[in-house]
Amino acid sequence: MFGIGNDLVHIPRIAKIVGRFGEKFLKKVLHPQEHNIYVKHLKSGKDCKSSAQYLASRWAVKEAVHKAFGGPRIPFPDIYVKRTGSGKPELEFDGLASSLIKNFGIERTHVTIAHDHEYAIATVVLEKRRDFEFASK
Repeated sequence: MFGIGNDLVHIPRIAKIVGRFGEKFLKKVLHPQEHNIYVKHLKSGKDCKSSAQYLASRWAVKEAVHKAFGGPRIPFPDIYVKRTGSGKPELEFDGLASSLIKNFGIERTHVTIAHDHEYAIATVVLEKRRDFEFASK
């Protein structure tokens, strides 16, 4: 095991932030593929609550990843939450996040997301390779 992180987000807070900062906030938080999903979500006529739920859950996952790493601030757009065919969330990493995954010997990631009424929660587990040793100075 390398690290565990979780985060709880108040969905109306995220909705308020999006209302205030709009696209600037979205680009700071979402991976380009998540941004495309969000835009399609809006164009499909989904209500604002489900759109805010989507954003809040992504925020929660990205904060949970940061906490699981225990330190380095990872640009949120480098973290991508995708869904498998069965709907299970999975993590993919770009940029700095991808480098950290390799440098720390992270072999597997696990993520779970839930939301109910006004809250979204995510938990992330990072597993390192059993044979991985940090390089000593």
